[in-house]
Amino acid sequence: MRAIGEEEKRQRAEETLRESEARYRAVIEGAHDMIQSISLDGRIIFVNKSWRDTLGYTEAELSSLNLFDIIHPDSLAHCRELFAEVMSGKSVHGIEAVFLTKDGRKILVEGNAAPRYIGKKVVASQGIFRDVTESKLKEKDYQNIIHTTTDGFWIVDSAGRFLDVNDAYCALVGYSREELLNMRITDIEAVEKPEDTARRIRRIIKTGHDRFETRHKCKDGRIVDIEVSTTYAGAGDGRLFVFIRDITVRKQIEDELQAEKNKLQSVIDAMVDHLTIRDKDYNLIYQSESSQGVFGNHLGEKCYRVYEGQDEFCDNCPVEKAFKDGKSHTSERKTVTPSGEVIFWETTANLIRDAKGEIVSCLEVARDITERKRAEEALADEATRRRILIDQSLDGIVILDENSKVYEANQKFCEMLGYTPEEVRELHTWDWDTQWTKEQLLEMGRNVDEAGLHLETYHRRKDGTIFDVEISINGAMCAGQKLIFCVSRDITAREQAEAALKESEEKYKTLVEATSDIIWEVDRDGWFSFVSPKMKDVLGYEVDEVVGKMRTLDLIPKGEARRWLKRFKEVNAKRTPFFGFEIAHLHKNGTYVIFETSGIPLFDSAGNLKGFVGINKDITERRQMQEQLVIADRLASVGELAAGIAHELNNPLTGVIGFSQLLLDKEMPADIKEDIEVVYSEAQRASQVVKNLLTFARKHTAAKEKVNINDIINKVLELRAYEQKLESITVDARLDANLPEVMADYFQLQQVFLNIVINAEYFMKEANHKGNLTITTEKVGNKIRASFADDGPGIADENLGHLFDPFFTTKEVGRGTGLGLSICHGIVAEHGGRIYVESELGKGAAFIVELAIGAAERKGGAA
Repeated sequence: MRAIGEEEKRQRAEETLRESEARYRAVIEGAHDMIQSISLDGRIIFVNKSWRDTLGYTEAELSSLNLFDIIHPDSLAHCRELFAEVMSGKSVHGIEAVFLTKDGRKILVEGNAAPRYIGKKVVASQGIFRDVTESKLKEKDYQNIIHTTTDGFWIVDSAGRFLDVNDAYCALVGYSREELLNMRITDIEAVEKPEDTARRIRRIIKTGHDRFETRHKCKDGRIVDIEVSTTYAGAGDGRLFVFIRDITVRKQIEDELQAEKNKLQSVIDAMVDHLTIRDKDYNLIYQSESSQGVFGNHLGEKCYRVYEGQDEFCDNCPVEKAFKDGKSHTSERKTVTPSGEVIFWETTANLIRDAKGEIVSCLEVARDITERKRAEEALADEATRRRILIDQSLDGIVILDENSKVYEANQKFCEMLGYTPEEVRELHTWDWDTQWTKEQLLEMGRNVDEAGLHLETYHRRKDGTIFDVEISINGAMCAGQKLIFCVSRDITAREQAEAALKESEEKYKTLVEATSDIIWEVDRDGWFSFVSPKMKDVLGYEVDEVVGKMRTLDLIPKGEARRWLKRFKEVNAKRTPFFGFEIAHLHKNGTYVIFETSGIPLFDSAGNLKGFVGINKDITERRQMQEQLVIADRLASVGELAAGIAHELNNPLTGVIGFSQLLLDKEMPADIKEDIEVVYSEAQRASQVVKNLLTFARKHTAAKEKVNINDIINKVLELRAYEQKLESITVDARLDANLPEVMADYFQLQQVFLNIVINAEYFMKEANHKGNLTITTEKVGNKIRASFADDGPGIADENLGHLFDPFFTTKEVGRGTGLGLSICHGIVAEHGGRIYVESELGKGAAFIVELAIGAAERKGGAA
């Protein structure tokens, strides 16, 4: 009986031992550290799952491997020495070595190794290691960042004592590192009291971070403005990591940026032209407020019925032509408004295409040219009157070419000489002049210019009789040909001729002063020799401020001056007329005016270029309208694309969410259930992204309400989360939880923030294939400030002043339209806020949006 009892005890002991070994193996297999057992000759006896996963080998492959087969050559000699020590019976700690994975990658490991005994004999080496590759790289990156950044950097403890400072901060305040390490924050703080600083440190430890502005005292007594960004390490040791940026220069330029914003504000909402959009069936699908104000709301009706009251296309319809040939067309038409007023329009039709380039509708811009038309009619009447005046003049008028042959003559001149008009056109000057020789007359014709000649001579009629005449001669270039204009006057009729000439000059002066465009004349160096009085109305300058005192280049923005100087030289070299150049001039008040300019060259009697005479037509409003229409078209296309993508994704996501939820209700192994929970969670997140796309794409009525900026930013980040993960872009959102609400249009601000984030992603990806985007919100005075700072390539100084100009872009051709930031500027300005950028080339950029807290809603809703 006793033997039976002993046997039972032995069996129970063996069973207990097997259970213990199983538990021990399970613990080792599940450990995160790499555990290995190596034989005396280096063969791999055992490795756990973490070891296999890290190095990439299977259990079957391990049987043929030796430990030294997977050690990098640089670590091989050292590892052989350590292995020999372990096999001699010593334990080795703090081992660092480089292992090679199956696919050839190098990993850095740290760990310990100890001998394994059977009795008193060492039979194997046992080691526990950990992959420290990533942590070592991060530590190295951290040191590089701290010591190369141009911003100051501290590490301080919870009592405000300096534990570490970088060279940039030492240079900023003038203290050495050794001096600062014996100081506290309160020794250099110039604004906060010590108790305020202590409260702030406690608050940072509680919230994890803070961002604020203050002032610091330098060693030499100077006070500098700084921006502080603080993060609490959260490791239990109370250390705070602090970046300090000198913002003295930024404070100075904020005033300059505000002044620039005031200039740009003056051109917003300046559109007075009528905008309408027709579909391909000529139904009105959009009318601007100005159009509705004149004709009423007629959306859905045929355009030709609304404007012409007829059932067929209007004559010379630019929309019909645009639909037929795919090009832009301009025409003029006359309409009678519902109030009975007759208005003349200049209408331009431009096609609108979808994302595939297919024509979907047509935009028509109509400008009221009633005043211009009436002026043109008056000009035509004046030309008719002048032609009648010439033909019925009591003076003989003849036009000669450079060879003194008759080019054209009036009836009076023919009668004076007694020839028919046909006979006169075959004559030369010497055929009727008796005082000068042929050579003298030719020389006179070559030398005469606009200044002209005034002389008396004798003319011979066809019948041979001689009579006294007084002649006024002028030379001028017309259509590239020099012509000589002669007015021959019978001296007995001098009084009558002088009166007629004076009347003609007065009419020409009236015509020049009445035109809505600027008529100008410059010499070959660009100095103004004449400008019409319209200069005062259009550009704000008096005539005597310009003539003889200013050049064309003085009116051109500095950034454009070099390009236009080159173009002026080309025009001077060609010595031919030019037409339809677009040029920007600065108004006396600093605003921009865009002109369509045309001119013809002027020559002296020797054929030398004297200068140019021309006309400037103000097309500022037309150009602004065209730019805004392009923006509207692009945004509509993006919205339609986003909506289509979102709808396509919704169906498969619904299936994934539904079936994964059903699976979670079933009994299954814990590890599989855990995986399905991940599937369900990620599908829900993807569904939320789809909802955000639909929200962005959906058309919204412009309306302002109280909104929280943080909510809008979070929605934008949800929308971009997948792309940011794909492009290795990290977002650090430092959003003030106590941010007050502002009165704004939610969806328009969403468009602004989305555009800024996408731009930052693009330039970080192009420069570094990854990036860090820091988004900060805070209350500054009576404003809310949202800052988007990236670590991309930064912005060149010459581009900073143009970032918000329409169609300005630094992206590659085909990668950007240059409209996004222009739209953002318009939206923020309409909200009574401002948007600006801070950047240094090579050191990233920060776009900052500021909005007033509780600003009243402006009339007209969103921009």
